[in-house]
Amino acid sequence: SGSIVFETRALATQAAVAGLGAVVIDAGLASDLLDQGLLIAAPGISIERPEGHWFVAPRATLQRRASVRAVRDWMLDERDNPGA
Repeated sequence: SGSIVFETRALATQAAVAGLGAVVIDAGLASDLLDQGLLIAAPGISIERPEGHWFVAPRATLQRRASVRAVRDWMLDERDNPGA
């Protein structure tokens, strides 16, 4: 299927909450949504930036969409095997 590109992080985050996929977002924008259980953070994925970006998605989306799991798995692989 095709991908969707959003002009703002806020719109991308709203789409993830709606179950359309996942988003890489800074911790400040995601913290309330994570606390409310609307999004979950993929364990072990954190980009070392002052903003603290996280890969997050609704649990149901991770379970239902292989493409979202594939992106999560790719990010984990990149973290664990940089430059491989």
